[in-house]
Formats: sequence, structure tokens, C-alpha cells
Amino acid sequence: MSKMLVENNKNICVVGDADQNIYSWRGANLKNILSFKKDYPEAKVILLEENYRSTKNILEAANVVIKKNKYRPDKNLFTKNVTGEKIGLYEALDENDEADFVATKILEICDTGKNVFERTLGSRNVLGAHFLNGDGQRKFSAENFRGESESIFSGIAILYRANFQSRALEEAMLRYNIPYQVLGVKFFERKEIKDTLAYLRAALNPQSLSDIKRIINFPARDIGKVTLLKIFANDMENLPIKMKIKINNFYKTLEAIKEKISNSKISEVIKFVVKKSGIEAELGSDGEEGIERLENIKELATLALKYDSLEGSQGTEKLLEDASLASDQDSLMITNERKKEMNAVKLMTMHASKGLEFKYVFITGLEDRLFPHEKSSETIDMDSEEERRLFYVAVTRAKEKLFLSFANFRTIFGSRQINAPSEFISDIPADLLEKEGKTDIIKTIYI
Repeated sequence: MSKMLVENNKNICVVGDADQNIYSWRGANLKNILSFKKDYPEAKVILLEENYRSTKNILEAANVVIKKNKYRPDKNLFTKNVTGEKIGLYEALDENDEADFVATKILEICDTGKNVFERTLGSRNVLGAHFLNGDGQRKFSAENFRGESESIFSGIAILYRANFQSRALEEAMLRYNIPYQVLGVKFFERKEIKDTLAYLRAALNPQSLSDIKRIINFPARDIGKVTLLKIFANDMENLPIKMKIKINNFYKTLEAIKEKISNSKISEVIKFVVKKSGIEAELGSDGEEGIERLENIKELATLALKYDSLEGSQGTEKLLEDASLASDQDSLMITNERKKEMNAVKLMTMHASKGLEFKYVFITGLEDRLFPHEKSSETIDMDSEEERRLFYVAVTRAKEKLFLSFANFRTIFGSRQINAPSEFISDIPADLLEKEGKTDIIKTIYI
């Protein structure tokens, strides 16, 4: 159509960046950019190569990474900004260690560069309220110096490849009392999480009408509002036989879940709910969005591992209680920050970060098969290169300081997986990186 429109007057203006084409799953086609000169041979192409945002170190890393893509017009970004700090690189034990690193580093940034770790070990009341984790290690909050740091919080972003990764990060923000805002939906507010928890509540209490109403048609069972009212009124005598069978099967599912709760660990119960209810089949057939929602439920099963030591239904009840408290705490933080919600750390997917910029950026979860995502290894080169473009977009969100992190172990769907570092890390020259923490991570990656 565009060719037909400009056929006579040759008047067309197009703006685009082949290195930031990250939405092929929404219909964006890189070929439109790559074939532009062929389609419009008389068009003048102006390359905008000066970067006004990032430091030289950050930009050099971005250039090196993106040049590994074959399907792109050749260009080289430059900046007149200062060289800046090296890129921080942290090797975490697992996703919780990674989240703790991000949180404590944020507090360090907000404490005008002082070493929070050393100060916390040396004094119990340096930062006010302290918390203990499961290993008895001291935790601390930003409460005592939040007033001085609010404007700094707004200049910090935490990026991740998949939504399910936000759970551990959100918990760390709450644990350290760091104001945060999720661009998108917070973990316990996601529909699939609410639905799964509703199955657990309804199994324990079949009289919970709000939970029954929520899940009776998820997955779809074609039970209408009138039928639902009859169920609630215990007036099902005149319902068609087929409808009675559907309703009976639904309540049998709840009974099976209740029995599973009484004799299984809660992490296993969640896996059972996903299969028995039909949620897994429903979401698994719903394309990329459905798969992502299923990953979020798997993360709920991972979270549930911490309750597995509780006997009988206690694990389920404690999970439901804590999930409710977490939602309430989120709501409280949102209410308290409503007038100043810009003064909060931003959590978002890398896709959502496009077009934004932040003084400090944390790119988390840099593990093989997570980022680049395992799906990219199954596609042709042009499609797999989109993951590298996504990393390029994430890196170039940072203005002054960039942190990269990966976890040696990550628990997914209750299973602890061993991870290799993402190939993107080794693509960055070693002289642009500096280790965070005590491990000799740079030496490890480049040997």
C-alpha cells in the first residue's frame, strides 16, 4: 500500500531502528527495514549514530553485542559523554541471592555510595529496622533515609526477560522496604495467580462463593450466570443432565484437590491443581501469552517450596495467608506512594523498557535458555537474533551505571536447575566489566 501511495510523488518518510526491532510476535517485521533501500532506491537514508544518553563504556558494550547480528544495516553508535564506570557483574547463588544483591545495591546507591554491607555488619542501628532471613543473616531497610533518597529511587530500573522473574525481586523490595512500581501487573495480582489460589481456597472451603464464582469457568465450562445462581441457591434439580455432569465434575476436582492438600506438600499440590483443573492444557494452547502465564504459575509452585515443611493443610493455609498479606502490603505501598509514585524503583520486562531511560539499570536473569530464551534456539537465525536486539535495548536504557547478574541455580516449577551464564555476558569485553561481590566471576566466564 505504501508503494502505491508514493508511486507518483515519491514522497515518503520512515523512522526506524533495525537494532530495536523486538516485537516480531506482535507483527513487527524486520524485513521492512532491511529491504527499504531496495523498495525505495531513490530514498535518502540518514543514520542517527550519536547517542546522548549513555556513557562510553555502556555504549561500547552495546555496540559489541549488537554487531554479532548478521541481519542489520551497519552502523556504529558514538557518544561525547564521559567514559563512565565499568559495568557491574554479579554471580548469584540463586534467584533470591540475586534479588538480595539488587536490593542492597540500591540501598548502597541511595546511601550516596557508602558500603552498606560493611556498615550493616558493623552497627545494628545504622539503617534502623533490621530483618532476618531463613539463614539468620541480618537484613535492613531503607526506612531511615528514604526521605533523602526518593528522587534517586525513581532513577533506578530492574529489568527481566519474563514476568515470572519479578516475584523474587518484588519480595526483596518489600523485605528491604524499598518503594517500587511494577510496570504491568504485580505477581500476586496476576489473573492466573489469583485463579490458582482461588482453587486452593475453594477446595478448603467449598462455601466460598467468591472463589467458586472466580474459577468455575476457568478453564471454560460454559456455566452461565443463571446456572451459577442456581448452584449458589442449591437449586439444580431442573438443570439439564449435561450441565449437572459439568458441575459435578467441577466439585469432584475440588474434592481431589482437598485430598491432595491433606497428604502432599503444597508445591506438589499446585502442580496437581494446574493439571487436574485443566489450567495447564488451557494456557498451553493459548500461544506465547498463555505460556508466559503458565510460567507465572510455575513460579508460584517455586515460591510454595518454603512451605513444604508444614504438615497437612498447614502449608496451603500459610501460603494463602502470606499471599493475602503480600497483596495487602502492595496495596499499602501503592496508597502511600500514590502522590509520589514516580519516586519508586521501576520493575519491568525488557520489552516494556523500550523508549525509557534510567540513571541506574539492573539487567537480571542473564542465564542460558532464560535469556536468550530457550524458544530462540529453536528458530531460524533472523528470529533468534531478536533476543540479542532485546539485550541491546536493555543495555542502552542505562545512562550512567549498568549492572548485570545471573544465578547459578534457579528454581522453576519446584525444580532446582543449574544454569550456565548467558552468551551475552561473554560477548562484552572483559575490560568493560567489574565484578560485584567476592567471586572471581570475570575470570570464570572468560576462561
